[in-house]
Amino acid sequence: FVCMAPPPVYVINLDRDLRRLDAFDMRCRALGLAYTRIPAVDVRSLPPGEVARENARRRDRTLGAAEVACLQSHV
Repeated sequence: FVCMAPPPVYVINLDRDLRRLDAFDMRCRALGLAYTRIPAVDVRSLPPGEVARENARRRDRTLGAAEVACLQSHV
């Protein structure tokens, strides 16, 4: 029997969404899991032209502003 440590847990969270982070934190504490918070890219703070720049690199489809922010958050 091999007891392996759980994999690292990461949560991508908007700075302004504290309620969601609190709920996630409570669930992790209940499970005894540590996590690392990664600040999400807020669509409200995307630099002008960022959506157009991202879409210029794509060939599959055009992304909206919220999709670009989500993509950048995961990168």
